[in-house]
Amino acid sequence: MSTAATRRYSASSDGSDAVEREALILHRLDTEPKTASSAAARGSYRDADASADDDDEIALPSRPGDEEQGLDKTGRPEWLKDGLAAGKRSLRLRIFFFLGIGLLLLLLFLFVFSSSGGGGLKKAYKWAGDVWRDGDAEAEGGSPWEFPIDVGYPGPTATGKAPKLADEDIPTPSPSRGSSPIQTYTPELPNFDLFKHMGPLTPYTSAPDFGPSSARYRALTGSCHVDRVHILHRHGSRYPTSDSSAYLVPNLIAKNAGKLKFSGPLDFLNSYDPHRLGKELLVPLGRQQLYDSGVLHAVEYGKLAEQDMQKHKRLFVRTGSQQRIVDSTIAFLQGMCGAKWHSMTDVEVQIEAPGFNTTLAPNFACPASARPDTAPGFRWNKDWTQDYLRSAVDRLKGHVQGLELNQDHLYSMQQLCSYDTVAFGRSDFCGLFTQQEWLDYEYAWDLAFYGGYGPGATVGKAQGVGWLNEFMSRLTKTKWDESTQTTENRTLNTNERAFPVDRNFYADFTHDSTIAGVLAAMSLPDFEHPMPVHQPDRQRKYRTSTLVPFGARLVFEEISCAAEGYVRMLLNEAIVPLDQLPHCQSRVDGLCAREDFIKSLESRNVNAQWANCTAD
Repeated sequence: MSTAATRRYSASSDGSDAVEREALILHRLDTEPKTASSAAARGSYRDADASADDDDEIALPSRPGDEEQGLDKTGRPEWLKDGLAAGKRSLRLRIFFFLGIGLLLLLLFLFVFSSSGGGGLKKAYKWAGDVWRDGDAEAEGGSPWEFPIDVGYPGPTATGKAPKLADEDIPTPSPSRGSSPIQTYTPELPNFDLFKHMGPLTPYTSAPDFGPSSARYRALTGSCHVDRVHILHRHGSRYPTSDSSAYLVPNLIAKNAGKLKFSGPLDFLNSYDPHRLGKELLVPLGRQQLYDSGVLHAVEYGKLAEQDMQKHKRLFVRTGSQQRIVDSTIAFLQGMCGAKWHSMTDVEVQIEAPGFNTTLAPNFACPASARPDTAPGFRWNKDWTQDYLRSAVDRLKGHVQGLELNQDHLYSMQQLCSYDTVAFGRSDFCGLFTQQEWLDYEYAWDLAFYGGYGPGATVGKAQGVGWLNEFMSRLTKTKWDESTQTTENRTLNTNERAFPVDRNFYADFTHDSTIAGVLAAMSLPDFEHPMPVHQPDRQRKYRTSTLVPFGARLVFEEISCAAEGYVRMLLNEAIVPLDQLPHCQSRVDGLCAREDFIKSLESRNVNAQWANCTAD
């Protein structure tokens, strides 16, 4: 082969720069140092064993020259040289580079030094964009950016045993229960529906009239229509709360296994499972109640929701973070919107825990709540149960061995009738008590709420006025007034996305005590009549069975009739007459002119006496 076709390397070749550079590169590649390639030979390849000349010259596969490869003296390609040069020339690139390194180091620090590596990574993820907070976010609950459904703080919960009513049911006059999955017939009281007298543990039912005839005036006249709706909704049926006195009897049975003997009407307690009830969570009936409510409100106000969807792309609802409240919200939205509710709705979950402001659980922002001096209703409840259950103790104590039966035990059993029925379909506890004892049980709950969360508590109005302030901002389409803040979350309410005031459909999900507080803050005389501890008023309108049953809903409708605007108040589907308010005119349909309604509530913050919540 000619020297034009193949370049040969020999000891006699002069040490040109090109050869030195090529040798350096070949050395870096761990190839034979006595080799070289010629640009002229590029494209041909000879095996090293194919030819050998007398002068020990070796023919090698050809390699491109340095200039053609774009290599400098250190072997760096052109693209790397250009990148480094750009970095040197561009301050912006250098800043981005160091910011990227800093962010990686920060994430690594959070991961390593958190209480758990996963926890640190989760926090870093949230801070990186999943949840946005500003202002006093940590103190007040933050402002959700993407409205995550899980913000933590679900409260103490426990799942109960699975029901099997198919095995536990008893003969009844009508084995068909219709749409109700529970058995509310009590053979011992065939002509009395005790499940309409269980106070806040009453399964949802429409309220009787509070004055105006709902049958006559619920339907609007032809010239009127609902423009906007505001719903404050209680969760559905649940297990007892963690501190409920309902657990007294199950705990005694569990603690004294084999030591207690029951007979007669209490014989079923010998085989009663003390661990069957869970804690705090919704039961299946509770999910049904909220699902059905979602369907009902879709039929009632679906056009308003559609208008919000057209204008804002998504509905907006608020809920507390406790698990039963979140689950109730989801069940409602499934009933209202269907399976794809999550793609149609922004759900703002407000944290329910000490140190966080939320009008959906105002007790956490009211340090004086539930104290004996500010909420005497719980003491009234205790005093009344000692009275009305005295004869029941005498009637049943002979059927217990190993325990001195008292009124506290029987009050626990009355609650177990309520809780066992909504959780498992029926309960043997229900037949232990007379009709009068069930009416007195209802009054015990009325005393607790009237004096614990309502007008009989010095902190009742104070805990309800925060939601009322928010409602008035929405009603008037004005920004929330920070100067009147009580239990409201300032961080959320000063954010237009977290507290919009231009929607046509609003729904907030909360507790029975919150609804009781809002009713108190409105100063409605019908619900403010005194509640004597030992002399129940059988004509009273403050009945928790009709005010705050499981699944209760307080609704305010904004109604237009020709050129006039009105507000209508519905509580569990019954019209509440608004002529009780100082500036509302008397009307047979219970409506109040919009401006008169607003004027009637102008003194709400003064009347609420928020200072009672913060007093020592």
